[in-house]
Amino acid sequence: MSKDFKRHRLVQMGVPAEVVERLHDLSEAYFDAKEGRLITEALEMFIETRLAAEPEVRKRYEAGRQRRRSGNIQNIHAIPGGKENI
Repeated sequence: MSKDFKRHRLVQMGVPAEVVERLHDLSEAYFDAKEGRLITEALEMFIETRLAAEPEVRKRYEAGRQRRRSGNIQNIHAIPGGKENI
């Protein structure tokens, strides 16, 4: 394949280049569907499958979502001045 995937942000996140290449190929096969859309669909399917298969993980998942949605998260810090200071 002519495209260099070694610098792709998914590879930088630890996804093997071969998987990124396959994602790109699937994206092209789906009439140039956005890779983000395919990743979203895959993650949704994975999450639902794992939660259905592992009740204890589902309990921890639901508890974590509840904490996040209630705003009871301790490690979020605002950056003064917004984007300019990043």
